[in-house]
Amino acid sequence: MKRPNKADEADNVVLHFAIAGIVVLNGIASALLNLVILPFERRNEKVKERNYRERMRSILSSKTNQELRSMMSGFDKISRLNKSQLIELALSNSFVLSKLGLEDKL
Repeated sequence: MKRPNKADEADNVVLHFAIAGIVVLNGIASALLNLVILPFERRNEKVKERNYRERMRSILSSKTNQELRSMMSGFDKISRLNKSQLIELALSNSFVLSKLGLEDKL
């Protein structure tokens, strides 16, 4: 078997350093993209959630107190709640939202 000469060994070292440099640069680029792109994605999710809750709130606001109470017929002590409290209770309860067909419609 033929032994590699010094030029081949030097080429191998350069090649290994080049590969290592590419791997490091790839990691740095990935980290920078995550720092830049992920905050925008999180912000968009928050905006979607806020818009969704606002749409639900407007739909519930169009209902009368009696309609809201009838949707929450299984709850105790709802006769003492005003309309805004009924709406908040409805928004926090997935059972009421499913009655309205509002659950999971982002």
